[in-house]
Amino acid sequence: MNILVLDIGTTSMRGVMYCEGKAVLKEVTCETPCIYKKEGIVEQDPNVWLNGVQRICRQIQEEFVIDAIAVTAFRSSVIAVDRAGTPLLPGIMWQDTRNSGICRELQGFSPMIRKKTGADLNTVFSGSRITWIKRNCPDIYRKTYKMVTVADFIIYHLTGRFATDYTYGSRSHLMNLHALIWDEELCRIFEIDSSKLCELIPPGSRAGYTTIGASKQFSIPHGIPVITSGGDQQCSAAGAGAWDKSTAVVNSGTGTFTVTVIDKVPEKEIESICNAASIPGKYILEANSLSGSAGFDWICRLLSGIGTQGRPDYKSINTLIEKVPPGAGGVSCIPHFSGCGTRAWNPQARAAFTGISLDTGRGELIRAVLEGIAVETKKNLKLLKGDGAAFDTIYISGGMTKSEVYNQLQANVYNCPVVSFKNPQATAFGAYMGAGVALAVFSDFKTAFQSGKWDDTRTIYEPKRETVALYEEIETRTELLFQYMRSMESSRRV
Repeated sequence: MNILVLDIGTTSMRGVMYCEGKAVLKEVTCETPCIYKKEGIVEQDPNVWLNGVQRICRQIQEEFVIDAIAVTAFRSSVIAVDRAGTPLLPGIMWQDTRNSGICRELQGFSPMIRKKTGADLNTVFSGSRITWIKRNCPDIYRKTYKMVTVADFIIYHLTGRFATDYTYGSRSHLMNLHALIWDEELCRIFEIDSSKLCELIPPGSRAGYTTIGASKQFSIPHGIPVITSGGDQQCSAAGAGAWDKSTAVVNSGTGTFTVTVIDKVPEKEIESICNAASIPGKYILEANSLSGSAGFDWICRLLSGIGTQGRPDYKSINTLIEKVPPGAGGVSCIPHFSGCGTRAWNPQARAAFTGISLDTGRGELIRAVLEGIAVETKKNLKLLKGDGAAFDTIYISGGMTKSEVYNQLQANVYNCPVVSFKNPQATAFGAYMGAGVALAVFSDFKTAFQSGKWDDTRTIYEPKRETVALYEEIETRTELLFQYMRSMESSRRV
């Protein structure tokens, strides 16, 4: 069976064609850059995604017959659409912080929100974005038939059904994680009419079948199944090898997400996020840093001459930073280029460097950013452990793992081995796994993962013991800087 995975990322989308027992048959990528505006506004034209699906499907169909489609996408986006699925506003992206004032206003409800949804009130989740639309665009809100994520938007245009799965629902602050339903009390707090939300279904469900209209628009067969495989980070964790509680995955994409699978919603209060997993009946614990490759790409572009057309040249970067000893010449970085994620949840937090002198060069600055991201990720791994996670193996994935230097740096900073598979599309493969199980191609997720034969491509990075004390000292130093900056931000708000 040929299964096409549509993997919609923050700045690009790809179609990856898989077939049972074979390698990737074909891959097509489209750039979908975000539109950044003032005051924390980050948007995208939803038609860009539809055009991307059209381009991907047409190029795939030139060589292969599509038997089924699986959809995965970034989470927490909001698109207001009418009954025909036509966007009424630009899509609001997950990084958008226009809802920060609403989140501050609703802070008194945060304990109850966490108890019901598994996450503290924060700007990343989508419920307060819908509140913002209702308050600031009341005419649009009245005309809106459904508030959808980008995955829901694509699925509707393929099947004609407005449906969203639990992985996206659990990123909204509107779904009761225990009952897996839209919670009317939460909807009242966020001033949202629950009838404007999509039907909730389990991940790995057949959301529907391609319509005649979709067949014509996207050049795909009519009547083939469309599977909602779950959110990108959940699929990435599964695709990188985490389908039970023994493993954790650090996925270094636009942001850096640390995820482990658990069997049930924790009963005790936790600091990390608990969401539905892409594996039906399972959950994840997640901690995140809002900057990953976004911060890395920024420093590379800023210093220029490293890469072409705005894309980092990892070979040149590796050569440059390999010449810089661990510790980056005394330069440290707090990598809050897009705000602070888990632990503090502050969209107004900003990055900082310390220890810069006239001797500081490009290599030291780039290495300081990488070390800062890795140190923050180590704190998130500790956070998951403190919340009861039982993993003993760490897999690494995402675009930044193209850098061998960064892979080794992660092992050194975490002070434990990390495992990388030469699977460049862990998210897409995780979505394929879910679709394969749903369509009875595979009996379970473990069998689906083994079909990729990733064990043959395994690379283990062992920590260099001589760096342990240094990175522990850097962790202490950056924590002091973080707490100082946090106190300064608090005093400014007062």
